[in-house]
Amino acid sequence: MASPIPRSSLFNLTVSAHRAERFTIDGKLDDWSERHLLPQVSLEGRPPFATVSMAWSAEGLWFACSVPRTKAPQVIPKRLASGDCLELYIDTRDIRSAHRAGRYCQKFVVAPVGGAGRGRNPIFEHQEIQRALATPPLVQPDEIDLASEVRKDGYTMEMFFPASTLTGYDVEINRRLGLAYVLHDIERKMQVWPHQVDLPVWIDPGLWTVVELVE
Repeated sequence: MASPIPRSSLFNLTVSAHRAERFTIDGKLDDWSERHLLPQVSLEGRPPFATVSMAWSAEGLWFACSVPRTKAPQVIPKRLASGDCLELYIDTRDIRSAHRAGRYCQKFVVAPVGGAGRGRNPIFEHQEIQRALATPPLVQPDEIDLASEVRKDGYTMEMFFPASTLTGYDVEINRRLGLAYVLHDIERKMQVWPHQVDLPVWIDPGLWTVVELVE
């Protein structure tokens, strides 16, 4: 009889993120390379349908995602998780012994359309993590750099989070982060990383992957 507990949840998963000088935040992803891709670390064998990339510097963190689609993305600004969006979960101090989010844990939500400018621009929200023991200062949309591009075959998004928006982020004293993401897609089941299953990464930082910041 197969175990109901995903095997990936039994391991301390670790991946690497490489340093970068800077990216042009325009939604095109031309200056990203394969070495920045977050690998598939789940042991469940379900292939991802989208790609998410990450890079770092002392100034902050960059993320990018590419999502293939057959229809235009649909975003519900007042209920982002009901439409197409990416939820990023970041623990700047990688406190993996805690199963409830603390002051170094943040949840950022980005969607490709629905923002200012007749809904053509992306949306950003800093949301509270369920059951969190403490919450960091709220990050406003004008504090980050965000861009998207929507095409007939899908959409891409790029974002840069300055160190000032990442509570506890200091690469001089710590180069290990906790990370997870949930990609909501109206055409498919959501893509959950690192486990690729419905483990509650949106609540439990102990399920997030360790990201080592390397050169």
